[in-house]
Amino acid sequence: MGTAKYSICQLTTPNSSFEEDLELYESAGATGISICEIKLREGEDAAILEAFRASSLTAPICIGACNSPLPAEPAFPGPQDLDTRLELICQSLRRMAPFGVVDAIMTTGKRLGTAADVDRRAAVEGFREIARVADGLGMRVSLEPVRNDLGLDVTLATTLPEALSILDEIGASNVNICYDVYHLWDTPDIVALTRAHAAEIGCVHVADWRSDNTRGWADRALPGEGVIDLPALFSALQAGGYDGWYDLEIFSEIDYPDSLWKLPPEEMLSRSTAGFWNAWTAAAEVRRRDALADRG
Repeated sequence: MGTAKYSICQLTTPNSSFEEDLELYESAGATGISICEIKLREGEDAAILEAFRASSLTAPICIGACNSPLPAEPAFPGPQDLDTRLELICQSLRRMAPFGVVDAIMTTGKRLGTAADVDRRAAVEGFREIARVADGLGMRVSLEPVRNDLGLDVTLATTLPEALSILDEIGASNVNICYDVYHLWDTPDIVALTRAHAAEIGCVHVADWRSDNTRGWADRALPGEGVIDLPALFSALQAGGYDGWYDLEIFSEIDYPDSLWKLPPEEMLSRSTAGFWNAWTAAAEVRRRDALADRG
């Protein structure tokens, strides 16, 4: 199956500094770090960039502090004015470009109380402008479909087909899909959809779904410790031609008594990395079995 490109999103470790993340992720065996703008301290970009360049990590992915052309209240507070949001997003792209970022992950946002066609048109126009700026920086933009059944109603695209429809309307060659297994795993026919559209995926977010009652969108399980069939999804991605990054992204509300964010970060990342590689190895057997079935 080849070797996976494995990175860790800085949202996974909310209580550590940028420099601490570099050490944690290297120790965990990652080869990439997903840059989150909220971890860049104001006025210290040059020092942070120097620390990053001294590490062994690459930075294939970024997430801006403002990451949707439409507002995404109440989960992600920010300015309501669309022009202001676009300006902030483009500033973020320019700020993170020196790290060598390839993909900037975004959602559409969703203005409550506004006609759906008006919102969609504004989101599409916003993404076209963002894509234009990103292209000038040598970057792509990845639109992430996000499920809305856990109190996180922040996008017009909740499924892979919905995101692909918006992608088609945007019509920019450097806009693709951020495929988050947590948001998409229980979509009907997801394995077939994944295989069919893998070439349109720019990056993959990895987490797992708790086997017992999920308490909200920020209540995830570590890879291999939940109920998602990660080997089947990884196999489908590879079978469809995806060869990009797999980015660990764990949210775990700190108020939960068993929050994963209360664990020592070394333990959380060690378990996550082991679970990822176990799923990656198991995906090879899935592909072998599928190949045998195809031969009849």
